[in-house]
Amino acid sequence: MKVTSKAVVDGFADYLSKELKPQYPTNTLGGFMMGFSSGLIRRRAEIVAAKLMSNPLISTFVIDEEGMIDLDELLEAAREAVPDTGLIVSIPLSGEVTFRKSDADVIKQYIERASG
Repeated sequence: MKVTSKAVVDGFADYLSKELKPQYPTNTLGGFMMGFSSGLIRRRAEIVAAKLMSNPLISTFVIDEEGMIDLDELLEAAREAVPDTGLIVSIPLSGEVTFRKSDADVIKQYIERASG
């Protein structure tokens, strides 16, 4: 499936706000930071999309001549990069989040919805 960079950014922001943010109590700094992050990503979507598109690996392997992103190829590469034990990401002021291979499928659903 081919999608725009905006759909990738919007879908990932939805994933943050609907999947990750609920893991943090709303009255904590972590909950605030997760909400803040997804909101900031949405407001700065054009800048985030431009950075995504300018990444040499992404632009070489998953973006076609028309600027569309091959979502299946992108997420398959992400699945392969995540260790079987998960990828622990430290989010400043929020704590740690563990991404698993199966998260790629969940993120894909959000991106597909964002692409209309």
